Amino acid sequence: MVGGGVAGCTLLYELSKRSDKAVLLEAGRVGRQGASSTPLALLNPYRGKSAKATDFDLDALAVTWRLAEELKREGLEPGLYRSGVYRFAATAKQGRNWRNRFERGGVAHGAGDVVRWLEPDTIPPGYRAPFGGFLAAAGGWVHPYALLTSLLASAKKRGATVTEACRVERIISRPDNSEARYRLVTTQGDVDADVVILCPGATPNPVLPLPPLERVAGEVVGFRLDTPLPVPIAGSVYGGQRDSQVFVGGNHRLPGVPDLGASEQLRRSLSRFIPDLADAPQSSIWSGVRAIGPDNLPQMAEVSPGLWFVGALAGRGFLASASLARTLAARLAAR
Repeated sequence: MVGGGVAGCTLLYELSKRSDKAVLLEAGRVGRQGASSTPLALLNPYRGKSAKATDFDLDALAVTWRLAEELKREGLEPGLYRSGVYRFAATAKQGRNWRNRFERGGVAHGAGDVVRWLEPDTIPPGYRAPFGGFLAAAGGWVHPYALLTSLLASAKKRGATVTEACRVERIISRPDNSEARYRLVTTQGDVDADVVILCPGATPNPVLPLPPLERVAGEVVGFRLDTPLPVPIAGSVYGGQRDSQVFVGGNHRLPGVPDLGASEQLRRSLSRFIPDLADAPQSSIWSGVRAIGPDNLPQMAEVSPGLWFVGALAGRGFLASASLARTLAARLAAR
């Protein structure tokens, strides 16, 4: 694997179950830069204004919770928390539409998710939703660094290798009679491989044969808040609590174009639903860049024989990576 974000780490984990020769090359440090270094992310399949979940997202969520159980059985802390996720209506019309769909509850295909409608007077303390909302019981949140650390620890126990500060400078396709199909020339020496999987996230590297990608930047801002908020809120702006900080994200901007008002914009947007956030002191700010494909869906494709691309995960990185990794590992094992 080339790239040590959530896509590369979950692939290393899955491939290490089948081979002790799996190798991950990361140009920096795993979990310390890129979109996978965000301080908190949500596991929410109910996306967009309509809050309709696709089968892909629901099935991916179910695979993620199975991954969490696997890591726990190894004695590792997966950093995956099934807290449920709130979505609160922003307008009366949206509330009516959601209520018609969710007020009777029900089981959603793929994740065994029970979705429960909440009237405004049933919203728990600490939250405010004048137009109502719903609780998706199978949703949750991620501590990204904890997850990546556990994935690597598990893979290394099975013989996988992780090399950090290793930038790929060239990929050479070797003759058919060579011992390995590809040679990767890196800043730490050459690496030969029959299969190469490119998971660079949004990190530019002109030597990698990547499809056209759009890069979108954004912030996740931390606010100090002691009010217990056990369930994160999803939506166009999202927020979740970890260690007495509420982390808020959801803005978008061009890379390299700072948004000096991002912190207050995010605060204002989420304080509609978390009133105490309006006066909470800011404690941190994280900036990162995500890669998005033309259809805004995760991409997994074989660029040439034995050379794969997995990426353009956009806002689905932590939701989709475990499912994509499991699928690709099974395909490679079947060859």
